[in-house]
Amino acid sequence: WSDTYYKLGLIQLGLLGSAQINDSAAFLNAKNQFGSLAYAGKAYDIINANAVASEKKMPNNWNTTTRNAPLNFSQSFSIGNQTRLFGKTLGYIVGFRYSSSTQYDPNSIRNDYQYELNLPDSTISKFSKYQRISKETNGWSALIKLAYKLNKNNNLSFLFMPNLIGTNNVRDGEYVVPASNDPTNNPHLLTFSKYQFYESRKQFVYQLKTEQFFPKQKIKVELNASYTNGKSNAPDSKNITLHFTEGYLPSNYALYYSFPTDLNRYYRYLTDNVFDGQLSAEIPLSNKTDVIRKLKIGGQFLNDQLQNKSYIYQFSNGSGFVNPTISTISSLNPNSIFDIVTAQNNTDTFRSVYGYYNKYWTPTDDFFGSSNIVAAYAMADYAINYRIRLSGGLRVEYSKLFTDCQLFDSLGFAANDFRRIVTDVWGNSMDVQPGKLENVSYLPSANLIFKLNNSDETTTNLRVNYSQTVARPSIRELSETTFYDFESNSYVKGNSQLKMVQINNFDLRWESYYKSGDNISVSVFYKGFKNHIELTNWGFCLSWLNNPNFTSLMGLEVEGEKKFLKNFDFKANLAFVYSQTTLNGGTMYDLAGHVFNLKGGRRPMFGQAPYVVNAMLTYSEKKSGVSATISYNLQGSKLVIITDPTKPDIYESPRNTLDIKLAKSLGKHFNLSLKILDLLNDGVSRTYKNVDNLSYLKNLWDDLTNKNKNNPIYSQYHYGTNYVLSLSYKL
Repeated sequence: WSDTYYKLGLIQLGLLGSAQINDSAAFLNAKNQFGSLAYAGKAYDIINANAVASEKKMPNNWNTTTRNAPLNFSQSFSIGNQTRLFGKTLGYIVGFRYSSSTQYDPNSIRNDYQYELNLPDSTISKFSKYQRISKETNGWSALIKLAYKLNKNNNLSFLFMPNLIGTNNVRDGEYVVPASNDPTNNPHLLTFSKYQFYESRKQFVYQLKTEQFFPKQKIKVELNASYTNGKSNAPDSKNITLHFTEGYLPSNYALYYSFPTDLNRYYRYLTDNVFDGQLSAEIPLSNKTDVIRKLKIGGQFLNDQLQNKSYIYQFSNGSGFVNPTISTISSLNPNSIFDIVTAQNNTDTFRSVYGYYNKYWTPTDDFFGSSNIVAAYAMADYAINYRIRLSGGLRVEYSKLFTDCQLFDSLGFAANDFRRIVTDVWGNSMDVQPGKLENVSYLPSANLIFKLNNSDETTTNLRVNYSQTVARPSIRELSETTFYDFESNSYVKGNSQLKMVQINNFDLRWESYYKSGDNISVSVFYKGFKNHIELTNWGFCLSWLNNPNFTSLMGLEVEGEKKFLKNFDFKANLAFVYSQTTLNGGTMYDLAGHVFNLKGGRRPMFGQAPYVVNAMLTYSEKKSGVSATISYNLQGSKLVIITDPTKPDIYESPRNTLDIKLAKSLGKHFNLSLKILDLLNDGVSRTYKNVDNLSYLKNLWDDLTNKNKNNPIYSQYHYGTNYVLSLSYKL
C-alpha cells in the first residue's frame, strides 16, 4: 500500500504518468527525480524560509567602524534663588548638564603567561593580545532642589536628580600564541577579535529631608528618605573571535577551530531600586553652652530590589558552512551567512543553512535579589571638661540578603536539590545555589579627644578611636550567575557562599590647628579583617571568594596644609600601609565539584596599596581674578587579581597622575578656565608580580624606582591627556 500512495503522489506531481503506475523502471526514475534538489531542496527552502528570514532580522552590525573622534565637550546651566510662597521662604536650584567624551588607545596590550609549576620565574608560553580600545560616553543629568522654611524651627527640602548615560565600548584585537620548537606539534595560533559593548544607565533619584527643632526641650529631629530607580541595559552587545593556525608557509593560514562562544550577541536588562529611610534625634544632656554634651539616637531602613534578565545568541555552523581562510574571511557578509546554500557530503548533494543562531540560556540568566537592612543606634557625645571629650555608642544591624534564579525559586527548588545543576556556557557542570545571608551585628564604637593645648594661636588635640564595622557582599557578588565584564575582558561569576566581612578599627591621631589656617596631623592605625572578600581567577572566569585567614594592616598617615607667600596654599597627604594575609594553600572544591588549587605563604591584602601620595599647590590672587592649581597623586602597586599557583598574582603598577587648572575671571560675570588632566599620561598597567611580603622596604623601593614596570605585562592601556577649556557665566 505504501508504494501505491507513493505512486499516486508522484502522478500528482507530474513525475509519473498514469499509464506508468505499474512500470517499475518509470517508478524508480520518478523516485530519483523526487529525491533530487529540484524537489527535496525546494521543499527544504520553503520549510525553512521563515526561519532564515527571522535570523536575518538581526541587525547586520557585526563589524566595527572607525571615524575621527569629535572634541570632548560639556555644557551646563544652573540657576538658584529665594522667593516667597504663602508668606514663607522658598529656595530653589535648577541645573542641567550634557557631556560627550571619547577615549582611545591604539596600542593596548593584554598578556596571559603560563609558568612552570614551582618555577615562577620561568615563563614557558605567552598568550599575547594587541588591541585597539575606544570608549565613547554621552550623558545628561539635571537637578531640581526645593527648600521650604515653614518657620525658624521647621523646614523641609526635596531633591530630584535624573541621570542618563550611554557608553559605547569597542575593542579590536589580535591574539598571538607563539609556536614551540616543533611547529608541526604546536603551530602559531592567531586570533582576530572584535568586541562591542554598549550600556545605557538610567537613575532617577528622589530625596526628601525634614528638620524640626523643639526649642523648649532643645531637641533636634531629622528625617531623611531617598528612593533611587535604576536601570542598566546592554542591548545587542557583540563579540567575534576567529581562530587561525599557521602552516609551514607564512602565507598559509586556515581556520583552526571555532568555539561556541566565539560569535555571540548579548542582551542584558537590569533594574535596581533602592529605598533608604533614616530618622534621628539629637537630645542635649546639659544646659551648659560652653561644652558639648548630647545624646543621638536613630534608626535606618534600607531596601534594595534587583532583577536581571540576560540572553545570549550564539552563531552555529550549518551543514553548508565552509571554513574560511585569512584571504576570504574579510569577504564574508555577516548577513549572507544565514542563507540557504547547496552543500556536499561525499557523493550526496543537499540544501542546508550556511549558519544559524542558537539561543543559549540557563536559569542563571534570569535572577533576582533583595537586601533588607534594619538598624538602630545610640551615641553619646560628652565633654567631661574643656580638655577631655568622650563619644561612643552602639549600632545594631539586622541584615537579610537573598538571591536566586527566577525559575528555581518559582518552582520551589530547595538548596542542594539535584535539579539545580546546570551547564554553563563552557559546558561545565554548575550547581546553582541560592545566595543567603542573615545576620545580627552589634557594632560598638568609642572615641576619646584630649586637648593638649587650646590657645588663641593654636589648638592641639590627641584622638583615640575604636570601632567595629562590617562589609556585606553585594547582590551581584552573591548571585550564582556569570556575565562578561568588558573592563576586565573576562567572565565574572558570583558566589552564593560568600560571608560577611567583619572589621576592627583602631587609630591614634595627633592634630594641630593654627590661627593662620595651617594645620598638621599624624595618625597611626590598625585594622583587622575576618572573611575579607577578594577577586580570584578560577581558571575559566573571575569570581569573589572570602579569604578564610585573618588579614591585618597597619600604617602611618601624615597630612597638613601650609599657606605661604600670601597667595600660595600647599596641601599634602602621605600614607604608608603594611598589610599581610597568611595563606594555607591546599585545594578547594566548589559546589559543583570543581577543584581549585590555593596558594600558600604570605602576601599583601587584596586591593591595598602600600603607600598613597596626594599633593596640591594652589595660587590665588583675588584682585586680578587669577588662580592656578597643580595636583599630584600616586598610589603604590596593589593586588587586583589572585591567580592559580602556576603563575604570580596580578598587581596594578604605580601610576603618576598630574593635573593642572588655570582660571581667570573676566569682569563680574564671566570666568575662563583651562584644565589639563593626566598630563603625564602614565597609563594603567597591570603586571605579574611575585611579592615577598616580609620585605616591605624592598617592595617599596622597587615601586619608587619603577622596577616593577619591568615585570611581565598582564594588561596595559593609555587614554591620553585631556585638555578642557571652559567658559562660564554667572548672573
